[in-house]
Amino acid sequence: MPHQSKPVIAFGFRDEDVEYRSGDRCVWMTFTWTRGPRVYPAGSVRWTGGDALTDEEKTTVFAEVLRYIAEEDSKPTVIINVDDRSRAVWEAVCSLNSGFVQAVEYTSDQEQDEFEREGYLRSLRSSGGLSVDGVDIVDEQQLDDLLSARRKDKNSAR
Repeated sequence: MPHQSKPVIAFGFRDEDVEYRSGDRCVWMTFTWTRGPRVYPAGSVRWTGGDALTDEEKTTVFAEVLRYIAEEDSKPTVIINVDDRSRAVWEAVCSLNSGFVQAVEYTSDQEQDEFEREGYLRSLRSSGGLSVDGVDIVDEQQLDDLLSARRKDKNSAR
């Protein structure tokens, strides 16, 4: 059996996101300092290159990232999306590693969509236009149509 080297874990640019590198494979976990250290495990389900992490890999990566954050800064709040297929994995890791977790908060796809829409609307209203996904948006109806199409694409990919 080949020798497995210890993974390398580091904060990304401006300490946003956390990189977990094991050999030639890497996965990024969303991290922010907004309202204290907060980690969002939902996006970390594929290695760079596209291979899906197994539930065992998700468990290992997430547990090691939680320990890293707690040791480097302070215990993070974990944000779990209730619509995420891996929700049970993230909850189990938080439970087993509670000493490295400040709190667990929940969000949903709908809550995230509303937050994103409000941000775009603020920008649209203040500037009179914006570009989203390469599409020029000049009014609220165009924005809603684009976001609706994006949601349909996201849901069909699941």
